[in-house]
Amino acid sequence: MLENGIITGADDVKKYGGTIFRESERLLLLINDIIRLSEIEEQTIELESVRLDEVAYEVSDILSHKAQQHGVEIILDVQRVTVMENRSYANELLINFADNSIKYNTRGGYVKIIVKDTGARALIVVEDNGIGIPKESQERIFERFYRVDKSRSKQTGGTGLGLSIVKHIVTYHSGTISLKSSVGKGTKIVITLPKI
Repeated sequence: MLENGIITGADDVKKYGGTIFRESERLLLLINDIIRLSEIEEQTIELESVRLDEVAYEVSDILSHKAQQHGVEIILDVQRVTVMENRSYANELLINFADNSIKYNTRGGYVKIIVKDTGARALIVVEDNGIGIPKESQERIFERFYRVDKSRSKQTGGTGLGLSIVKHIVTYHSGTISLKSSVGKGTKIVITLPKI
């Protein structure tokens, strides 16, 4: 309609142009997520020595503005622990869980990021007191394109691949992942990764 001159009014051009821009951004996010999944599945990522405590501080800095906007406090409880991992995927893993904990929280809520050395393994916990996940959705939460609340996911710009990507990251690094959640009380994600 824009190309053929059917829409010519300045307000209409702005409105439809904005829609095109937002949808193309969502498509780009989806493409990037699919590419990341493919990289992990093909095992083409490079591993390096990564300090998980440093990653936790970086993620806290990255998400601090968003947390303030949502009225959510980020709490860090971290120890120095080193794993053999891909640095960007370590960041993505923590960002994804912490970002979800902020988005699906309430004003005055918190997101706690814990990194501990438990001997042979590193422990990562992301815990919140947000809206929680219904029991019937908890087993499917790591499936590709699965969304608990489709309308809310669209508003927050999710592709439905984020949790699938992080599960693949954890599995690729020989880790474990578990989830506990109660509606109205919050969610706790527990990850373990082998240390160097």
